[in-house]
Amino acid sequence: MPEAIAGFFFFAAISMVIFALVSVSATLLLVLAFAIGFFTVGGMIGLYSAAAGQYPTSLRTTGLGWGIGIGRIGAILGPNVAGVLMDLGWEQADYFLILTVPLLFAMISTAMLGKQGESA
Repeated sequence: MPEAIAGFFFFAAISMVIFALVSVSATLLLVLAFAIGFFTVGGMIGLYSAAAGQYPTSLRTTGLGWGIGIGRIGAILGPNVAGVLMDLGWEQADYFLILTVPLLFAMISTAMLGKQGESA
């Protein structure tokens, strides 16, 4: 299952790069925005089930709670960082390219969970 989640993050990153670099019709941009949201949110939801398998039963709810809480911190900081970058004069394409970094990190981390599960 972690490989499928990593695939979601991979497709989210690819969609994000295309969204940043391609200047085409509004329809294609809407399709790309949908793909970014679909694959990003789908991957994050998949992480809940993958994370549950990483904790012993006695710590499972605490571990997932911490993970969700840290995710909420990112949800708060993300728009603030975007505002700062825009205020500094960053181009929109550069900002979206930077957003691929966390997606790629999530993809690699999740893929490594799958490898860890194979060796255990």
